[in-house]
Amino acid sequence: MVESTLELENTIAVLLALARKENLVFNAYKLLPLLENAVISLYKVHSEVEFEAFVDVDCHKLVFGNAHLMSLLFQNLVSNAFYHGDGRAMRIYMRDEKLVFENQQLAAHQSPKVSHEGLGHGQYLVSRIAKVMGWHMSLEKDHKIFRVVVSPIMC
Repeated sequence: MVESTLELENTIAVLLALARKENLVFNAYKLLPLLENAVISLYKVHSEVEFEAFVDVDCHKLVFGNAHLMSLLFQNLVSNAFYHGDGRAMRIYMRDEKLVFENQQLAAHQSPKVSHEGLGHGQYLVSRIAKVMGWHMSLEKDHKIFRVVVSPIMC
């Protein structure tokens, strides 16, 4: 119940932010603190679960966008890796000026450490957030790895 409530709150926050996009302020922000906050928010919700997040991003890297939308985007991508990946670890790194969120996929016979029944619209919401900021997002996956590649506007 708590997880569903948090997911709905997050979804509503995204939809409200997108609805107010004409009022959104876009600026340059340091990327690393935004990513760190997204990871920390996951640990706040699931402090009992072992999940490692390896963040390898230059501490001086700046991106152009809306702080609220970036925060929601990154929180969604980190949460998705946790809930729908193998639940053990993820990597966030830069590749050719693109931001990569990468995690192992669950084998077909495995079940996630944390049960999560999503509402099935997370991918749509993150792509909408990226589009509103003028960023491009793509998915790459094979039988072992799931990767989301985000092309933010760099400063």
